[in-house]
Amino acid sequence: MRALRIPRKDHDVYCIDITGKPKRQLQTYIDEQLLRIHPVYGADTVTDVKRLKYREHEWAIVTVMQKNTLEEYRILYPHIAFVTATSLAVFEKDFFTKEVHVCGCERIWFDEQKQIIMSEETEESDVSHGFGNIPQEREAPVTHAGRRSVVFSSKRSIYQITGIGLGVIAVIALIAYIIGTAAYSARQITVPPEHQDTAAETEAKETLTVTPCRFLEIIAEHTPAMQAVFERYRYADAEGVLCTFRSNSLENSITAFQTVPHRSGCSIKEITQKDKQTVVIVQTEPAIRQATFIPTVDPAAIAGFTDALSTGIFKTDTAVRRGQNAQITMNGLSIMLSVLVKNETIDTFLHDVEVISSRYSFGMNILEVVAAESEMLSVYVEFQQTGGNDSRTKAERITRHVPYTIAHAFGYAKKGTTKPIPQQIENPVKKDTVIPEGSVEIGKIQTDGKVKIYYRTPEGTIINIDSNS
Repeated sequence: MRALRIPRKDHDVYCIDITGKPKRQLQTYIDEQLLRIHPVYGADTVTDVKRLKYREHEWAIVTVMQKNTLEEYRILYPHIAFVTATSLAVFEKDFFTKEVHVCGCERIWFDEQKQIIMSEETEESDVSHGFGNIPQEREAPVTHAGRRSVVFSSKRSIYQITGIGLGVIAVIALIAYIIGTAAYSARQITVPPEHQDTAAETEAKETLTVTPCRFLEIIAEHTPAMQAVFERYRYADAEGVLCTFRSNSLENSITAFQTVPHRSGCSIKEITQKDKQTVVIVQTEPAIRQATFIPTVDPAAIAGFTDALSTGIFKTDTAVRRGQNAQITMNGLSIMLSVLVKNETIDTFLHDVEVISSRYSFGMNILEVVAAESEMLSVYVEFQQTGGNDSRTKAERITRHVPYTIAHAFGYAKKGTTKPIPQQIENPVKKDTVIPEGSVEIGKIQTDGKVKIYYRTPEGTIINIDSNS
């Protein structure tokens, strides 16, 4: 396929040894390494990870770009794949046997002694990306590139996914029908009752998923143990969940957050200081069932759904403060709900929204709850019509609707009471204390001339050390 090679000045590339690393913890490990070696790795960057094996070793080839830079590339070249010199070289058949691969202004080779992939620029390149300087205008075009070499590949459109999915389903259904008919005519097997119960339990475990609202409720149930208060919760179908907390004990908050169920991975995106409290942004991947969205507009279904939202939510004073603070809009296949909700009624509001969307077969692409003005929360939701409800997982997907669970997590306290963040005296590690081997630095905070450095130990415990420098 034709491809565009991204110049080295517009991206960074790292080779991370992942030999023996568990697959489920791989992304967390890569995030930890990038936080250490990349100067600005965080929410404003995007990554492309490719795995490469050779003999007994395995590496992750990680390409890092600024989000806005990648978006500009996609705008300028909407129908062209992207590659880098490194991604082209490492997937050549003779990469590990050839001494050096030269691609553009870069030299890439395998250092067998250090067991690492090396890359360096052979000369200073004047090609940099920007609106006034079209990227790659002085680079040789790439006329042929393998699929494994493509980085930051765009997702397939929903029409392509639906078409492929329907084709696969049709083939599977035909095969299942043929095999089932033949097996049934040959013999019928009676499953003992105890085996039926076991099969039912296994199926229930496999479908144990949650909705974005329920996952927020689960985290809210853990905030007392975390000794933290929510500032922002954001779920996006393609990005997972980002949580912003205010905490007086970062170590305690992260350690307690790692006990939250129905999730995998836990990477710290940012740590800042605000009003003598630590503000931390954590990213995780929730076990949310992926719904099948319908790639067409059904006016009748949309009208019924939006009417139900208006009558069931907007006209309820206990959920929304005045009608002018709520609106429903539509963009393409998505329906957007933007509303200000009283802190004390956020649990009722989200439960009602979830019940209505489930009844009319609409799923959530995005759910964002942010602490706004005094005792108010800003809620933004994007819906899209799905193929129908799954009754087997409905009980797990709907929120438990325990009053004030989410409200308390966002700092709500009943009138006449106060609910400050519980204070905890931190025990910083003394300067002469040795940091356990294998610990990873996850962030620094500077206050009153002192620098507090946070580490995650191999056991997952968060510790800190104070420094005057």
